[in-house]
Amino acid sequence: MRDTCAWDQAGEGEHQMTEALLTKASNLYIETTGRHSGQAARAHLWYAYESGQLYLLSVVYGDGRTTHWYRNLREAPECLVEVNGQAFEARATSLEPDAELEARVREMFRAKYGERPYQNWFGRDAMIPVVLEVPHPESPVREAPLGEAGQLR
Repeated sequence: MRDTCAWDQAGEGEHQMTEALLTKASNLYIETTGRHSGQAARAHLWYAYESGQLYLLSVVYGDGRTTHWYRNLREAPECLVEVNGQAFEARATSLEPDAELEARVREMFRAKYGERPYQNWFGRDAMIPVVLEVPHPESPVREAPLGEAGQLR
C-alpha cells in the first residue's frame, strides 16, 4: 500500500488526493453519463477503498434490474467521483457479477460501516460489486464543481 500524505496545495482550486481522505470519508457522489440522455446523472453511495481502488455495491432488484448508476457505467465506464468536496475522474474496471469479489466487498462494507447499518442497507439484497480505478494519490484533483443547491455538475 502506498504511503499516505496530507493534502498539498497544487495551485488555484487544485489539491493532491490522499489515501487518508479516501479511507476515512464515509460516502461519495458518483457522476455518470446517462445511457439514454447523455446527461450527467449523480448518485450518493457508500464505498470502500483499498490500494487505489474504490469498491461499490449495486443492488440487483427482484425483477433483475440494477441501479441506474450501474447501468450507466456499463455503457460509459468513465465517471466523476466527489469525496469531501474534492472531485476526480475514475474508471470502472469491474462491472460483472463475481461472487468472490462480492463477498470481499461485503466484508469491507461490514468493517467500515458496522454490522447493523450494513444489514439495513445491503444484508438482504443481491449485489453486483463494482471496482473503480482512481488516480494515483499524487494526481491533481480539483474542488468539486457545484451547481444549484450544492449539486455536483
